[in-house]
Amino acid sequence: MSIALDFSPQDLSGRAWAFAALSFLNQPLITAIWTQRLLMVGEFACQNISNMLWSVAKLEVSDMPLRKALSAPALPRISVFLPQDLSNTAWAFASLGVCDATLMNAISSAAGRRLEQFKGQDLANSAWAFSKLV
Repeated sequence: MSIALDFSPQDLSGRAWAFAALSFLNQPLITAIWTQRLLMVGEFACQNISNMLWSVAKLEVSDMPLRKALSAPALPRISVFLPQDLSNTAWAFASLGVCDATLMNAISSAAGRRLEQFKGQDLANSAWAFSKLV
């Protein structure tokens, strides 16, 4: 079954986030959203990327090609991620048990440069993620 989507990056990440927040996994829909997202990768804002990653992790999506492709859109832009985006991205990878050393090093470096901007929850999520992947 093919689902055609004509959504903006915000629409796509918002839909994925909503399904994840409800813990409702509709695999064909999530796959369609993710496929469309990969086609629009250059258009996604940092928050859209981290929300998609959080959604995939929250829903425990087990599609291995999808999991392997997760770091591609985040890595080049990690230096401009906000603290919550950094912690959500680290949390998503740790929750999936995916240790992408290059990405985690980039997150660590970016977080270190603006640690004073992190809220308590951001720090807690980041610390948990790094401890889980060590």
